[in-house]
Amino acid sequence: MDSDIMFWLGAAVVAAVIEGITASMVSLWFAAGAVAAMTAGIFTDSFVLQICVFIAVSAAGLLLFRERFIKRTKDPVATNADRVIGKEAGVVERIDNRAETGTVKVDGMLWTARADRDDSVFEEGSFVTVSEIRGSKLIVKELSKRPDEKSGS
Repeated sequence: MDSDIMFWLGAAVVAAVIEGITASMVSLWFAAGAVAAMTAGIFTDSFVLQICVFIAVSAAGLLLFRERFIKRTKDPVATNADRVIGKEAGVVERIDNRAETGTVKVDGMLWTARADRDDSVFEEGSFVTVSEIRGSKLIVKELSKRPDEKSGS
């Protein structure tokens, strides 16, 4: 085999291994560029042309496709915990962001909770609405409607 082809094959393998280790969606495009340059090496002995093919394919991959791949792989994955968003929760332990305290009960389960605003404090026995989940903590806000105001209860 020609030394240029062996060089590009080695570069493609190294880039693919680095991509496998890091999963950064960067080295993948260098591997593709190396394969394209290796293919060009089959048809031409011009190493300068092979380098130009490598640069063009790698740059095109990075610029055109990297963001699409990242968006697909970084989309949030829904979990069963998401079902508590929008639900009413009872405050079991006073929620005070400054004191870093707070526990609520939702669907029979206890969760660590924090208020959606730093100046909000919710006392034990009050009710709140779950607005989001950050890590393993529920972010809660003031209940817009008291539980005893619901129709049918």
